[in-house]
Amino acid sequence: VAEIDPATKAVVWSYDSATQNGNAGKPVEVHAFQPLNDGRLMIAESGAARIIEIDRQGTLLKEVKLKVEHPNPHTDTRLARKLPTGNYLVCHEGDGTVREYDGESGDVVWEYEVPLFGREPAGGHGPEAFGNKCFAAVRLANGNTLISTGNGHSVLEVTTDKKIVWQIGQRDLPGITLAWVTTLEVL
Repeated sequence: VAEIDPATKAVVWSYDSATQNGNAGKPVEVHAFQPLNDGRLMIAESGAARIIEIDRQGTLLKEVKLKVEHPNPHTDTRLARKLPTGNYLVCHEGDGTVREYDGESGDVVWEYEVPLFGREPAGGHGPEAFGNKCFAAVRLANGNTLISTGNGHSVLEVTTDKKIVWQIGQRDLPGITLAWVTTLEVL
């Protein structure tokens, strides 16, 4: 993870998850990080299967172990965010599941397995592929969760009791074919 001064393009701060805080020699990929209001940084480390919070000196201040059913340093996580409640909302791409972790205990307090809607998985990243490799999840103000389904070619809004209340699929937009649906942003 690096912070770059846009004016000079100089790296003004960096953190190497592959070598710091117990990861030396382990395969580690970082797909999500978040600057926090208190000056800490949250980093989701795939391979190490953990979320950490560090200070600007790289000191490990907090560690939450993640539940990963299909461990792989490339697919353990995708987008992860610390919620205003202090919990963490994490997309587990390889598991096809979004999990919310208690910010103190690390326990899973909510999870949603992205459905295949009765279809068989098909490999690839383009419109011909299909699966449930969730990529991003955003907690909405109404308490629901908006999820991009990666190779599921869709976006789902689900309630806390896991009911789909809104969705858009691969061919629902005239003239647009959704393929690998990744990052979401609520405007």
